[in-house]
Amino acid sequence: MSMRTFIAILLASGLGVPSIHAGEIVIVQKGKAFVPSAIAAKVGDSLVFRNDDGVNHNAFSETKGLEFNLQAQAPGASNAVPLTGEGTADIRCAFHPAMHLIVTVTK
Repeated sequence: MSMRTFIAILLASGLGVPSIHAGEIVIVQKGKAFVPSAIAAKVGDSLVFRNDDGVNHNAFSETKGLEFNLQAQAPGASNAVPLTGEGTADIRCAFHPAMHLIVTVTK
């Protein structure tokens, strides 16, 4: 297992540090929640949304400069979102309004 994979697993489990500054950051969708629920990232990183739930999710951000919409994401699917700008993204699930993720992106 690579160090990056190990750190991503720690983050997904809630046991690791709250930020990674290189490459991919895995955000798990489980129990109708984003895990972790807040994270720090760098411009150039990618968020990988992995649906570990038994239901569809639709992660999206309308934050200026950090907009995206994954549309319906089936159980077992993973989708990457590149972070191309700075700011604090408010990420939600269109299907489950209680799902909330804050991503702070810096240079």
